[in-house]
Amino acid sequence: VGRVSTEIKIGPGLVQDRSNIIATKAGLLLHKSPEKFWVENSQRRYVPALEEMVIGVVLDKHMEGFKVDIASAYPAALGWEGFETSSRKNRVQWPVGTTIYARVTLANKDMEPEIACKAANGKTKSYGKLEGGIIIKTSLSFCKQLLARDCAILKYLGKKIPYEIAVGLNGRVWINSQTTKHTILVANTIKLSENLPDNKIEELVTQMIEAAT
Repeated sequence: VGRVSTEIKIGPGLVQDRSNIIATKAGLLLHKSPEKFWVENSQRRYVPALEEMVIGVVLDKHMEGFKVDIASAYPAALGWEGFETSSRKNRVQWPVGTTIYARVTLANKDMEPEIACKAANGKTKSYGKLEGGIIIKTSLSFCKQLLARDCAILKYLGKKIPYEIAVGLNGRVWINSQTTKHTILVANTIKLSENLPDNKIEELVTQMIEAAT
């Protein structure tokens, strides 16, 4: 990438070698103020990054908390301290297979990742168990597009069908609607929109809804 002359923050796909920043994967070099750089591509293997939102599936429960699959090389640890309330009387009793929305609190290549079901201020907010619905898998870059305020596919779908959505930056998207039919319709439409330009999105939504009625 080049020689570093000012202090910057580097994200996924970049490493620092003395005064140089080196790309470790192919893709687009992106920049966000103040001075944050990362490489984005269509990869599906998730590398945990601090403070990212993820959708996980409970693999196991033990004395210290849970082991959770977040689509990374290693399962994440969700300890009791990762909940807003963690007293023995109020501990959650999630069975294996439970789908959850969480935040990455520790991301280190030499340690297993850690997640929490609460925000940095200690409040639960939208984190925790995701009830019902289905999960679809997408590229990591598409998940970031879905989180954009002006995301075309979510805007046009919302005008036609009421639904709930949780987007994990680990390539997983949870979707739920009033009926199973609508949930599947929303999920399929979102998947088909991944490689479409914005000016084709409204047409796709219309076609999918007409085909389902």
